[in-house]
Amino acid sequence: MSENTTICIYNLNTNTTEHDLVNFFNEYISEEINESNIRIVKCLNTGMSRGIGYVTFLNRDDFTTALELNNATLHERVLRISEGVVRTRPIPIRKAAKN
Repeated sequence: MSENTTICIYNLNTNTTEHDLVNFFNEYISEEINESNIRIVKCLNTGMSRGIGYVTFLNRDDFTTALELNNATLHERVLRISEGVVRTRPIPIRKAAKN
């Protein structure tokens, strides 16, 4: 099993995009990431951001650097960054209730 190199970001501005996170983290890390390395959690009903995101880094050093950015500011929000949970099975998706 490979080492976890995924972080979880809390308190994202609801307008923050994957592209914004790419630009933010690529300023600090050695191996550039792209939007395929990022997932922003969105509400199933509205499609709006829930203020949580996940970023997977290409190496352990960049992962560690990203963790050190805890409490950094992006789009006027103080980010809370922690080690992401690696799931071994998919999370079940609930279907929206039909009216």
